[in-house]
Amino acid sequence: MALTKCSECGKEVSEKAFSCPNCGKPLQDINKVTQRSPVTIEQTKKKWKVVRLISWVMIIAGTILFIKGLGDGSNSLSFRMGIFVGFLGIVGSLIGKFGSWWSNR
Repeated sequence: MALTKCSECGKEVSEKAFSCPNCGKPLQDINKVTQRSPVTIEQTKKKWKVVRLISWVMIIAGTILFIKGLGDGSNSLSFRMGIFVGFLGIVGSLIGKFGSWWSNR
């Protein structure tokens, strides 16, 4: 770490310091210090969050029905409903993902 002299008070200060710890004189250009690249914040609309939440609930419910139907036999109503509800949940999740992407383009 290199040291330089403060032009105001003459004390030795680190080159990486923003200001002199002794007198407080700024050592670096304030515009350089505060200048940063812009940050993009994507805000997903509430309706797409609701679509995705309902889709995940359907996926979980479909999985439970599917597992319950396995015990009853592959021809049971709960087995077929589990597959159907799980499939709708996956499709809904994809639609929610695509919709949130589309609204943030």
